[in-house]
Amino acid sequence: MNYYKGFTNLAFIIARNNKGRRLKKIAIMTINSINFGNRLQNYALQETIKSFGYKVYTIRRVYDWKRQNIIETIKDLLRIVLKTRKGLYMLFDIKNINFSKYHASPNESEKGMENCYDYFVVGSDQVWNPYYSHIVGKSDLLYFVSSEKKVSYAASFGIERIPADKSKLFAKALSDFKAISVREKMGVKIVQELIKREATVVLDPTLLLTAEKWRTIQKVPQYMPKGRYVLIYILGPATELFNQYVEKILQHYDDIELYDVLKMNKKGRSPAIGPSEFLHLIDHAEIVLTDSFHATVFSTIFHRQVRTFPRKGIDISSRIASFATIVGCATNFTDQGIFYLNDSMDYDLIDKRINEEKIHSIEFLKKALL
Repeated sequence: MNYYKGFTNLAFIIARNNKGRRLKKIAIMTINSINFGNRLQNYALQETIKSFGYKVYTIRRVYDWKRQNIIETIKDLLRIVLKTRKGLYMLFDIKNINFSKYHASPNESEKGMENCYDYFVVGSDQVWNPYYSHIVGKSDLLYFVSSEKKVSYAASFGIERIPADKSKLFAKALSDFKAISVREKMGVKIVQELIKREATVVLDPTLLLTAEKWRTIQKVPQYMPKGRYVLIYILGPATELFNQYVEKILQHYDDIELYDVLKMNKKGRSPAIGPSEFLHLIDHAEIVLTDSFHATVFSTIFHRQVRTFPRKGIDISSRIASFATIVGCATNFTDQGIFYLNDSMDYDLIDKRINEEKIHSIEFLKKALL
């Protein structure tokens, strides 16, 4: 079944039934950062809610309230014209994200915002990670929003337990949410411990859109290998395990290029790749080597071979394990903890399992926004 087409039909039905009524306006509260997964999950949640027949806006995030001066504005315009890495992110947002006129910092929001929207949806990504206080805070707990308008979708804590000095803040904020959904099972446990309430586990928004839908916003990067390539996207420090695997890849494949998304050149710059270019690179890679949750997700969506390594420093094993269970590959881990998908995988079965979870996730979101 084409689920995106199903969403479109649903939107038509809702629009027909709402003829003569004001369409609901939904605001998304999420992190806005130079991170592939963050921008793509924002887009996916927006498109999914739009398919219900609602107007959807993303609250702009600021990290200080100073107005951007003319010099910074000119710099941004140059980044867009020259298509630098940051410029490509800005282009992605301009073309694909419907931003609100309102702004919010991690702990402050503009007055009057609540009255403009019927619901506020916070998520996905690690919007409830108490150790990310430089980019998330009370705004992501929707402290300024009345109870009946507060919804979370696939919100992630990214940790196993809320620190004691933050537990009261989280408990007070979460206790009056209309509906709470989280991305990992660990989040269910945290919510239960904080407020004795059941949270619903749902899919990361990126899994709600089909490969065909994602391909509509792909862009070919400025530099694209002419032949086969291994895509490398490692966020943490490169481990000995990773280095050894790269050596094996080079020995196994003849005439293959290594394309490292974050490798710095002599000028200290990484390749000019934005979210749309990132999608294209994963979709056409021979194999993806990563320690990223979202790179693993998109490799699966595009049916690419992937090896997801344990990350040194920040443990993402629970996220990868939860995802592996969803797609029916809970045993696809090496003795060293590397998650893998090969060409020989039954992708029809994997897609079927994802689509089954989509139904559950969409039903949660539809009901929460009624």
